[in-house]
Amino acid sequence: MRITIHHHKHYDWEPLPPDVEPTQADISAGRVKPAQSGKWLMRVTKSTGDGEHTAAMVGENDIIHTILRVMRHDRIVLTRKEAVARILGGAVLPHHTHRSWLRDIEVHDGTPEMSESEIRAFFDRYREAIDLDDDDVNALVAAYLEPATAEHHVEHLKRHFKIKGAV
Repeated sequence: MRITIHHHKHYDWEPLPPDVEPTQADISAGRVKPAQSGKWLMRVTKSTGDGEHTAAMVGENDIIHTILRVMRHDRIVLTRKEAVARILGGAVLPHHTHRSWLRDIEVHDGTPEMSESEIRAFFDRYREAIDLDDDDVNALVAAYLEPATAEHHVEHLKRHFKIKGAV
């Protein structure tokens, strides 16, 4: 699923000055992160005006594993829309922009990629490992297959992230 997030500010990541060492508090708070080179990057806020956006790809594998992980840890059944919101809020936005800077959101292709038999087989594989019974599997399958167009995803994400114009 391709998602375009429009915002008026964003985070940029610049090299940490050579004489500065990151603290554990900075790392834990997400103010610094390791670069691929092994050095450290620091988060810098930049104003971008109205034309800035971040494009994100949320894979079906990420969606179904988020649904499964939340069921395992919290015993909560998530829909695909709720799983996408968790992925964006936890893995995408913290590296690119703050929730309060969002202006709009677009979703392209929000429909499930797996058939009922495929998703049922997927969840069935985890029955014993995370103690799923028939009711759990049926609920997970129904939540995954809940009809949702790209427009449904947009409405849900606008409400979830409190973007103006949310229904």
